[in-house]
Amino acid sequence: MAKPSRRVTPPDESEALAAQIVEMMMSYGQAQFGDAVKAYWVYAGDLCPGCLKRPIDAMKYKGKEGLAINSFIYRECGVLIGYLLCSQCAKGIYEATPRPDDELHQNIERNLIAAYHRYLASLDA
Repeated sequence: MAKPSRRVTPPDESEALAAQIVEMMMSYGQAQFGDAVKAYWVYAGDLCPGCLKRPIDAMKYKGKEGLAINSFIYRECGVLIGYLLCSQCAKGIYEATPRPDDELHQNIERNLIAAYHRYLASLDA
């Protein structure tokens, strides 16, 4: 028998909440970095931008299930990119010593930048 999936398919209310969270991150980003943050975009891919192997799913944190909502500033374009991670990549980040130069963070940024450029190219089509 197949193992049940922990993949998250958020209802409309969750999508609205996620949008509010990203807007809040945008406000904080603008407060901290000023005009360096001009816009925001949310990665909506099915696969985790950290590993590009697993679907985005819930993780256990302090005994409860939750989603790892993150963002980074793509400075070249002045865009705050919001994204979710799979539970394994999220666990790797939350349990490790924070280092933005580690391989996982580099993969996340590289994959999100590529996804953002694919998004921009789709607008021109």
